[in-house]
Amino acid sequence: MENLKKELDFGVFYTCFTERESVEYSLDLLYSLYPDIPVYLISDGGCDYSDLSAKFPKGKFLLEHDSRGRVPLINQENWLSQENQDYMKKSIFEFMQRIKRAFEYCDKEYILIMEPDVLVRGKLTVEGSPKILGSRVNPYHWAEREINEVLAQISGSVKISHYGATPAILERKAFLEVN
Repeated sequence: MENLKKELDFGVFYTCFTERESVEYSLDLLYSLYPDIPVYLISDGGCDYSDLSAKFPKGKFLLEHDSRGRVPLINQENWLSQENQDYMKKSIFEFMQRIKRAFEYCDKEYILIMEPDVLVRGKLTVEGSPKILGSRVNPYHWAEREINEVLAQISGSVKISHYGATPAILERKAFLEVN
């Protein structure tokens, strides 16, 4: 059976901080292609983007607490401290909960995770029924062995050598199964 490309039925989870002009520009491009697309935008402790709801009425614009601000300070020397481990777990949990709320708000089969540097320049299509699509841009230079030792203890897990979430397209059913 041949896998045919089909137009993607998706909503958007948009996470940002203080990139006001970039956010508005990327939304202008997105809405020029998808005028009725639902967007669930969360400012992670940065600017209040709620005024954009007048320009983009299909969007929900929320200012929430900063859940990732300390992540750039975590490095090879300090990542195993209990404080940093707790912070990273809390940050990941918060991100996953925000994606879950985006799926609820958008009520679509797929979610595109966007940030201010993600531009949708054309109609998005998929082949088959993918569970997740995205880039793998951040290599684990200093923690790959330890992370994969933990993953090896979890039935059904796969080894990883990179991390990163954006841009990514997630299938609702697959995401809710693992969340």
